[in-house]
Amino acid sequence: MNSDFKDLLRCLNEAGAKHLIVFAILAFLAGCQTARADLRPTDLRCEDLTNPLGIDNLKPRLSWELRSNERAQSQTAYQIQVASTPTDLARGHVIQSDSGKVASSDLSTSYTNLPLHSKTRHWWRARVWDARGKPSSWSAPAMWSMGLLHPEDWQGDWITAPASIKNGPLLRSEFTVKAPVWRATAFVTGLGYYELYVNGKRVGDHVLDPAQTDYRERALYVTYDITHYLKPGRNAVGVMIGNGWFNQDRVWGGMSYGRPCARCFIEIDGGVFFQNVSTGGDWRCSSGPVIRDNVYAGEEYDARLEQPGWTEPGFDDSRWQPAKVVPSPARRLAAQTMLPIKRIQVLKPAKSWSPNPGSQVFDFAQNFAGWARIRVAAPSGTAIKLRYSEAIDSKGNLDTASTGVFATGVEQIDTYVCGSSSVYEPRFTYHGFRYVEVSGLGPGVRIEGIEGVVVHSALERAGRFESSDSMLNRIHRAALWTERSNLHGIPTDCPAREKCGWLGDAGITAEMTLYNFRITRFWDKYLRDIWTSWQ
Repeated sequence: MNSDFKDLLRCLNEAGAKHLIVFAILAFLAGCQTARADLRPTDLRCEDLTNPLGIDNLKPRLSWELRSNERAQSQTAYQIQVASTPTDLARGHVIQSDSGKVASSDLSTSYTNLPLHSKTRHWWRARVWDARGKPSSWSAPAMWSMGLLHPEDWQGDWITAPASIKNGPLLRSEFTVKAPVWRATAFVTGLGYYELYVNGKRVGDHVLDPAQTDYRERALYVTYDITHYLKPGRNAVGVMIGNGWFNQDRVWGGMSYGRPCARCFIEIDGGVFFQNVSTGGDWRCSSGPVIRDNVYAGEEYDARLEQPGWTEPGFDDSRWQPAKVVPSPARRLAAQTMLPIKRIQVLKPAKSWSPNPGSQVFDFAQNFAGWARIRVAAPSGTAIKLRYSEAIDSKGNLDTASTGVFATGVEQIDTYVCGSSSVYEPRFTYHGFRYVEVSGLGPGVRIEGIEGVVVHSALERAGRFESSDSMLNRIHRAALWTERSNLHGIPTDCPAREKCGWLGDAGITAEMTLYNFRITRFWDKYLRDIWTSWQ
């Protein structure tokens, strides 16, 4: 017990303070004396992303948040260490860079200590000094990797389907891996949209990827760690491509940049060997089950045209055609350093009814952006049509005028032709809707389940709002649903009719989104869209 504390206690006793008050003050002061500052950095991010792969900023922004069990704590300094492996970082040696103690209350800094190079990985950690000048323990390690920073770093060609293949191109290749893989990285893009498969498995959980850009100026690519997808021996890689915004040829007079195409570069590091796999004229191509796809009009999928095993090694592609090598559609490729579009939530229908023979309408009790996932039992060749709208008429029929048919000239319709599979959801389109009409029902056809899949850019929530006024709460929830329905790689004006990134809509909603979401990377990408469109 120090002298100041003894003097205080003596004064209280001499003043005749009651024992209860004395003991309360004693406990409080003892707690203040023995408590140790535990301010610590958490949630380490690079470019406001958690452990991002394939960034292309040569001065990436490193940031962290603070946690403490004490009130009124603050950061007075920080230190950043960077190493090439987490082991080196934990042991504190072979450090690539060390900022030393930096007197600052800032919770972020640009990394400028060393030049950064393509395909390198960097592990980093942080510690901070609190208001009393005490250092924290080191944070848990975080990581970022660099993408392909220069055009010459890319290997492989842009490829597309030959003119004889009209629908849903499938692209594939096989290769042999010599030994167990230490690390394998895939850099891939497909315009307008793509899905990547390795050895029969879909890579990643992105949908409607990559995000829309002015494709003449730049196209976005995504980096994946596919280490655990590969195996020693024979392997296969496949890419399915759709029209997306790259070949939107039906609405507003068409906005097409050309036929769908793809580019993929896989780097395999076996420790004792390096191996590269990339797209080229040696890849094989075939038509797939997607008969048509348009971001406004919907998708038609014929399950009878599926080719089981096409993404697996040993598949017989002797009847497939050679892929066609094409010039680059964009002036440059850039890393997609924003949170991708994903399946965010699944809704169950609140009710359903049958306004006409052979059809059933499902009400999801919420207007949203995405699509319906349906499971049916029906004979092969049965065509099931899913039609979407935001409103119904007095008789319970869909009012598709609510989705801007007068302007687009098309309704939002997905068609599924049954085959051996029984579950369908679209790949290369999305809709704005509350109601779904399922038609084509009849004898021997049964809907076994239907769900509404909410799809938008996978933004994290930031701010929260809750009040004692239920109406204000409802308005806020409605605003969040509206905004999420209009975040699909760009800020759009509506998810059904226009789907365009007008500057006016973006300017109106930007402040609201910043209050509610961690959205800096989204707006960074959109501002670059504006800049590239003005060049």
